[in-house]
Amino acid sequence: MLELPCHADQRGCLYPLDFQALPFVPRRLFVVSAVPAGTVRGCHAHKSQLQAIVCLAGAIEVELKVAAQSTSLLLDRPGRALLIQPGVWASQKFVDEHSVELVLASGAYAPEDYSPECRPGHDR
Repeated sequence: MLELPCHADQRGCLYPLDFQALPFVPRRLFVVSAVPAGTVRGCHAHKSQLQAIVCLAGAIEVELKVAAQSTSLLLDRPGRALLIQPGVWASQKFVDEHSVELVLASGAYAPEDYSPECRPGHDR
């Protein structure tokens, strides 16, 4: 987990993310929004790419699995970036319809880099 500094004043909060703080050079950025509450997305691992996930609004429950071990955590503020290494299976449950996820990835979209382990009812 990478903690992002908060620069707050009467105008709000600013959370800078210096790309040099990441263990990879971002090559792709995407945002996931307007997801119905309770929907699970992701459900895959990447073979070689790294990702950083930030919850910009709302809350997202992230489940991570490596081999037989799994852990869950809640992303509920923009001041934290979850780093996901290659080979780590991840799914994201959008807690409410206002949740917004930002993802930075180390490579371009490449279907051959995905290792899907989807369960029925979950997307890839």
